[in-house]
Amino acid sequence: YQQEAYPQSMPYFNKALALYRKTNNLRMTAATLNNMGIIYKSTKDFQKAITVIAEAIHITDSLNDITNLSVFTGNLCDVYFEMGNYSEAEKYADKALDYAIQQKNEKLIATAQNFQGNIYAKQQRIPEAITVLEKAFSVFQKLDATDRIYTTGDLLAEVYALNGNYAKAYTCMRVSKAANDSLVKWRYDDGIIAMQTKFQVKEKDSEIQLLAKDKELQQQKLQRQRLLILGAGIILLLALLGGWLFINRNKLKQRMQELELRNQIAADLHDEVGSSLSSIHMLSQMATKGSAGSNKDILLRMSNNAKETMDKMGDIVWMIKAGETEAVSLRQRMERFAYEISSSKNIELLMDLDALDKAKFAMEQRKNVYLIFKEAVNNAVKYADTTKLEVKVALRHKELVLQVCDFGKGFDSSLVSKGNGLSNMRHRAKELNGTIQVHSQTDAGTTIVLTMPVAILSQ
Repeated sequence: YQQEAYPQSMPYFNKALALYRKTNNLRMTAATLNNMGIIYKSTKDFQKAITVIAEAIHITDSLNDITNLSVFTGNLCDVYFEMGNYSEAEKYADKALDYAIQQKNEKLIATAQNFQGNIYAKQQRIPEAITVLEKAFSVFQKLDATDRIYTTGDLLAEVYALNGNYAKAYTCMRVSKAANDSLVKWRYDDGIIAMQTKFQVKEKDSEIQLLAKDKELQQQKLQRQRLLILGAGIILLLALLGGWLFINRNKLKQRMQELELRNQIAADLHDEVGSSLSSIHMLSQMATKGSAGSNKDILLRMSNNAKETMDKMGDIVWMIKAGETEAVSLRQRMERFAYEISSSKNIELLMDLDALDKAKFAMEQRKNVYLIFKEAVNNAVKYADTTKLEVKVALRHKELVLQVCDFGKGFDSSLVSKGNGLSNMRHRAKELNGTIQVHSQTDAGTTIVLTMPVAILSQ
């Protein structure tokens, strides 16, 4: 604002105004509005200037701040004067004078009279202009207000000249010129002093810089060394801390995996082996009480249950065993199971599992894929009354598709959700983020399709 960089100052005035309003600081709100009005006047936006200065006057009047009322009404007078609206300008010049007289402030009184003199001169009211300007001129000379002496004396000389009093005009012009010369000299002296000071400061700065250069270089070297030592210490500490955290994280991860594996083994033993062992126990009790003829059938059933239990134990051990060839191991397991159960029922088996060799399975994926396959094949052999069974695996756009198809009697698709282990297959497919589809019609066979995302081995 003081540098007259008005476009840059206005955003800050707006911010200040918002904060003064928020904190209900009325005095500073009015002062800010007045300054904004001066900016609008300087940029010829007179209507905005009138609006904000009038609001400043209204706020100041509510505070009964007579001093600022004289200043603000004088500024509003100046706006109207710049617009050429001399009647409004005169009204506010009179108000400014009244407020200044109430304060008994000679400088404000003289300033208001100077406003009046300008207005009267523009209206060719020469005697009135001379009267008020002489009063203002006298006060400014008394107060030694050089800048005001210059501007008021110059205007008074012009008014006397218009009135034909050239002697007075000459006198006022001489006083005005002397004041202007003083202002020019002061500005010149201030400029010289500023230049001398700037030069002396630069010389002193150069001397100080030369004297302190070696010391500064030494301090910089010491500081760099300290920073290097500190940095190395921090890096070492962070490395040790990172290593400790990494080791502990791996230990915790390993413990969690072990706990998860134990829970999984316990659940599988309970679900898969527990029922078979219970059946064997019941059959053994029946054998001790039955006749020799019935014991043969019971022992045969016990033998079959024992074999199933051994197979389930083998499946559990295989499922939790980590290895580099999960896909190959899975393929071999699937082929062995399918051939054994199909040959026992004289069912023709067609298998195409080559795509498994190109996929990479996690332990949970391998387990669920195998159990879904096993359930689907087992259901086909037990319930489909089929003479032919097809098992195919394909890879399509990073998805594995397992298809088990029989050519048996089929079933009503409306009863798909009931029995035959289909709910277990759907649950396992959900764990794989995949889907199970069952297509079946009476006397047209059944097809079970598992689709799941899978990682592909790089070639």
